[in-house]
Amino acid sequence: MRQLARIYRTVGVRAGDRVYQGYGYGLWIGGSSMDEALKAYGAVNFPVGPGRGELMVQWLRDHRHTVTTMSPLWLMTLIQQARKAGIDPRRDWALRVGLFGGQSVSATFRSEMEALMPEGFLAHNIYGTTEAGGPVLGVSCPHSHGDDEMHLVNDDSVLSEILDPQTLRPVAPGEVGEIVFTTLDKEASPVLRWRTRDLVRRSAQPYRCACGRHAYARIGRIIGRSDDMLKVRGVLVYPSQIEDVIAGVEGLAKDAWQIYIDSERSVLDHMEVAVERVPGADCAGDDLAREVRARLKARLGLTCEVRCHDEGALPRYEAKATRVLRRGAVEASPT
Repeated sequence: MRQLARIYRTVGVRAGDRVYQGYGYGLWIGGSSMDEALKAYGAVNFPVGPGRGELMVQWLRDHRHTVTTMSPLWLMTLIQQARKAGIDPRRDWALRVGLFGGQSVSATFRSEMEALMPEGFLAHNIYGTTEAGGPVLGVSCPHSHGDDEMHLVNDDSVLSEILDPQTLRPVAPGEVGEIVFTTLDKEASPVLRWRTRDLVRRSAQPYRCACGRHAYARIGRIIGRSDDMLKVRGVLVYPSQIEDVIAGVEGLAKDAWQIYIDSERSVLDHMEVAVERVPGADCAGDDLAREVRARLKARLGLTCEVRCHDEGALPRYEAKATRVLRRGAVEASPT
């Protein structure tokens, strides 16, 4: 509770805030740990979890929640459902702060989401694992938020290292490494140098921030996992790179995209990217597909097949999204 209280204080949650707690209650302990910590902190918690979107968009208006915790993809889904129901989140909701984990999204996606919310709303990245004790490792402050970075704000109780995943040596500021942590005061299931497989970029100035938290190093958002990296025709590809490209193309749904690869082959030489065109987009689907293909070529140096579908063809996720699907293990992509 002490660790999450520090998270809440960092982002500006106040005692008495009305909180829509939207994390789930499965084996990942994000939802239950938030519930206990919010109670101890003095916030008014509504432990709804994900789902029941039609009701939730009304409750956010009627109950005037000021803080939320959930997946960023679920909030984007709620925004879309609210607008279809004639509710304008920017005008009708009172949310001020969001704590978003379980799925790393690009700064472009986050900025678009914030623009649809009440003025001044900040979507803070939060990071943690069940092995660490919940979502307690990292969170952005109002100053690091603009740089797409988080503080390792509980480093005095969960010591984090950013290491090269091959050599397990510390990386230099500005370099990418894997988060490895050790719990210092956890009595039940303590871990020593636990490898998360999550990759981040260490800040170029890790111990400098206008908020004054100079003891707690800054890291970038999660950019991928060492075990979900794809190697296509010799080119290393992370799903976050695909997302960055999609987020920069007008007329595409930012929360609906997939990568399809062939599960039958040990060496990947083909990758298909599926995207969705939003209603009212200025460009036709074929034109959007060509734009994404060109941008992926420029970003990755790789020619990919891109298919653009109508709205609703691709899945939405209430929690962590599964972006890479293997043909043979799943049904064929939408046509």
